[in-house]
Amino acid sequence: KGLVSVGKKGLRVAAKNLNFGIPYGRGPEAIARQCKEEGVNVTPEECQYMIDAYFDSYPKTRTFLAECRRRSQEDGFLVGPYGRIRRFVPAPPGERAIRGEQERQAQNFPIQGGVADAVSIALSNFYRYRDAHPELYYDIALQIHDAIVLIVPIEHAEQVYKEVVPK
Repeated sequence: KGLVSVGKKGLRVAAKNLNFGIPYGRGPEAIARQCKEEGVNVTPEECQYMIDAYFDSYPKTRTFLAECRRRSQEDGFLVGPYGRIRRFVPAPPGERAIRGEQERQAQNFPIQGGVADAVSIALSNFYRYRDAHPELYYDIALQIHDAIVLIVPIEHAEQVYKEVVPK
């Protein structure tokens, strides 16, 4: 609401595309194009300014992403925050497209893999809690990205909300 009130609604869209685009290895042109597809017109120059500000605000991110790229080619693997291993066969010399794709995947792996693992752990915890509390009924209907949809009878809704759903 605040951005809308000052006529800058598009900054949220740009910030979202920036936050998701950087780990994917997207540059200012790709981020500007994605914004335009979502109805927000920002120039690649404006996106470069936001990218620079992002790395100024979070300077260790640049080092982290560079280390992910390096490990994909030199070590041949990365380990995510929950221990999942992603292996890479280093690109043959001169295969810039293959190397670039592997490096983008390596930058993205710890983030996306970490979220996927966290959601899997959460699902497991939902099942365990339900098994340990048979008086409380809910069913897991769906998982979409980082969201879990529960089906809860109305008479159990408040208790599930208070006891089961993490704050």
